[in-house]
Order: sequence, then structure tokens, then C-alpha cells
Amino acid sequence: MRQLRAILGEWIPKSVLESFNIADYVQILHNHVPGQWEELPGAGAGLHTIRYLINGDEVGRASARRKVQAKKIVAYTYLRQQKLIKADTEME
Repeated sequence: MRQLRAILGEWIPKSVLESFNIADYVQILHNHVPGQWEELPGAGAGLHTIRYLINGDEVGRASARRKVQAKKIVAYTYLRQQKLIKADTEME
């Protein structure tokens, strides 16, 4: 949690977390946790493996048939691990 606080400078505002749609996990991560997405080669036919890097360190990775779905999985998992969002039964 300290690493995240150092990256953000402050916690994600409660109003942001309470007003977002389920589809906004990637947007919240992108807006509040500076980092970069990277697609890894060789995930297999029809699969995309995506990872998210913060200061060059991998903080999440997922594979899915669509890039946007892999990003959503990474974003949701990271935000949940940091206890920044509530559990979403659709994503669990």
C-alpha cells in the first residue's frame, strides 16, 4: 500500500470509486496509477497476454481472447489487491 500511495501521492478519491461503472476498471487504473500496458508475444492462437508495469515493475498480467478483456482483468485484480475497490461478483 505504501508503494501505491507514493505513486499516487494520495488515495484515489472516494467519489471516483463510488461513481464508476464496472467497465471503468481500466480507466481508473490508467487515470490514477501511472504505468504502461505491454502485450507479450506468443500467447497462443487467439489469445492476448497483457501486463501492466509501474516504474518498470510488473504488477499484473492476464491472458484473454480480447486485449480489452485482458486489461480489464489486470486492472480489476490490481485494484482489488490494493483494496481500492469493492469485490465485483461478475469479475470474481
